[in-house]
Amino acid sequence: MGATLGTLLLTWLRGELVGSDAYGNCYYRLKGDKPTRRGGGRFSRDRRWVIYDGEPEGSKGRRARNTPGSCRTNRI
Repeated sequence: MGATLGTLLLTWLRGELVGSDAYGNCYYRLKGDKPTRRGGGRFSRDRRWVIYDGEPEGSKGRRARNTPGSCRTNRI
């Protein structure tokens, strides 16, 4: 898994799975998070993050995995 301990804890405690892609990456957002202000700026956006499948790497030449639902939806 390509996430740090802090990201895994945030995902487990307050993360909501939004979706996944063909590469096995899982997309999350903060549960129940609503923007506090209107207009631009960092307080007007949802907090979102990605947990990449596998070890961190810089290449874009990865093949897509054909396993839908590969994200872990159960709690740790």
